[in-house]
Amino acid sequence: MNRINYLKLVIATIPLTVAAFTPVVRAEGQPNPIPTVAENQWRGSVTPYMWLMNVSGAVARNGDTLGAVHLDTNSLLSNLNVAAMIEGEVHRGNWGLWGDVVYSQLSNQSSRLSVGQTTLNTTTTLTTGIYDIAATYTLHASPDAYVDGLVGARILTQDTTVNLSAVGLLPNGVNRNSSTTITNAIVGVKGRVQISDSTWFVPFYLDVGAGSAQTNVTSQAMLGIGKAYSWGDVSLAVKNVYYQLSQNKQTADLNLFGAALAVTFRF
Repeated sequence: MNRINYLKLVIATIPLTVAAFTPVVRAEGQPNPIPTVAENQWRGSVTPYMWLMNVSGAVARNGDTLGAVHLDTNSLLSNLNVAAMIEGEVHRGNWGLWGDVVYSQLSNQSSRLSVGQTTLNTTTTLTTGIYDIAATYTLHASPDAYVDGLVGARILTQDTTVNLSAVGLLPNGVNRNSSTTITNAIVGVKGRVQISDSTWFVPFYLDVGAGSAQTNVTSQAMLGIGKAYSWGDVSLAVKNVYYQLSQNKQTADLNLFGAALAVTFRF
C-alpha cells in the first residue's frame, strides 16, 4: 500500500473511531442512575416526598355493598393539619435495610344543632400512619438495571378522636377516642431501569402481604420516571396502597392512590 492510500484509510477510519468512543465518554461524564454494588461497601439514601393522595373505600357484607366513600386530594388538603412522608435505605454490599413512613393528621369541624343559646359542636380528628420496614437483598445489578428483593412488615395505625362541646353547657367538651393497629408481613421487589444510555430511569416497587386477623391482603405498588443528578435523584411516580380488611362477616376495601413527587439524596 502506498503512502497516499494509507493516509486515506486513516482519515476514513477517524469518524468510526470517534463514534465508537463518544457514548462511553458521555456515559462516564454524566450521573449514573443505577447504584453500584461493591462487597462490604456502605451506601444509602434519604427520600422525602409529597404524595397527592386520593382515598376510596367500600364496606360489604355477604357480597352486598353497605356503603362507599371517595375523598380526592383537595378534600384531604382542606382538612389536613400535618403530614410527613419519607423513605430511606442503607446497604452494605448486597444486604440492606429499607423503610417508608407516611403520617397524616386530618380534622373536621362542624356545628350540629343550635337550641336557644346552646350550640352543639363536634370535631373529629383522624391520625393515620403507614410504616413499612424490610430487609433487602440485591437480586440483580447491572449497568442498566437494579433489583432488590425485600421481606418485612407493614404497620397501619389509626387513631380517631371525637370531641363534643356544647357552648354554654360543656365549655371543655367531651372526648371519645378509638385506636387501631394492624401489622402484616410483606414480600416484594423494588428497583430501577435506566432509559437508554442516559440519566433518566424508571423506578418501580411492588409488594404483597397478609398475616393479621383483620387483613385478607395488603399491597403496595409504585411506577414512575426519574432523572439522576450528581447529588441524587428527582422522580415523579404513581403510588397505590391497598387493604382488604374483614371482621364479623364484613369486608372493607381501602385504596390510597395518587401521584408522588420525590427528591432523593444519596450518601
